[in-house]
Amino acid sequence: MATRQRPPGKLRGGHAAKSGQRMGGPSPLFEIMAGKPGERGPASLERRARRYEPWLPFLAVLTTGFLKIAIVLMIVRNALGVQQTPPNVVLYAVAIVLTVYVSAPLLTAIHHKVSEQHFDIRSVEGLTTLGREISGPLREHLSRFATPRERQFFLSATQRIWPQQARAGLSENDLVILLPAYISSELTRAFQIGFLLYLPFLVIDLVVSNILMAMGMMMVSPMLISVPLKLFLFVAVDGWSRLMHGLILSYA
Repeated sequence: MATRQRPPGKLRGGHAAKSGQRMGGPSPLFEIMAGKPGERGPASLERRARRYEPWLPFLAVLTTGFLKIAIVLMIVRNALGVQQTPPNVVLYAVAIVLTVYVSAPLLTAIHHKVSEQHFDIRSVEGLTTLGREISGPLREHLSRFATPRERQFFLSATQRIWPQQARAGLSENDLVILLPAYISSELTRAFQIGFLLYLPFLVIDLVVSNILMAMGMMMVSPMLISVPLKLFLFVAVDGWSRLMHGLILSYA
């Protein structure tokens, strides 16, 4: 009985397909960056651009003053002893407004860079040119508030973590160095400000607790007395206005 044989081309093709499945095929990161083999043209570029849209809010948070402003506002609320007043939505809204205010020079510089030229965002070359123009003002902003100590650390850390080819030609003014240095510097300044703001309220808590213990009123919660006193002190010194003024002027 004659056996039916497959053509050699199909056999090799099937073997290659199975081998490709065993190898796992292209990584998802490669597909995101380069697109699928059949995808070409503006439609493909728009689809790939939409994949990066969810990352834009995170980029805006990490490259502006929102990081420090939001942390300071949260620490002040915890120092006052009021759990959910103001609520998170209000604090985030205040942080966004102040961030837009202090980031006006950066946004203006980016707007001037973008409006001076015409960019074809439907092509890879146009997006590359647009990114290059935007990175200039952004680099100046990050380098202004990133401390030299943090920039030097992240630059020297690449010698231990990155391969030689990846770290070739790097400097302190590259965005890959400036961004983590800026985040670390902002976090440090935020907690320094929060610590200084926390001290007066901590003194009030200690004084109230000692007075209640001296009077033998140990069953009375110190928070019942200290929270109104802290609110009175904060309002008396015009705390919210002074706090927002200080946060704004910290970017002067």
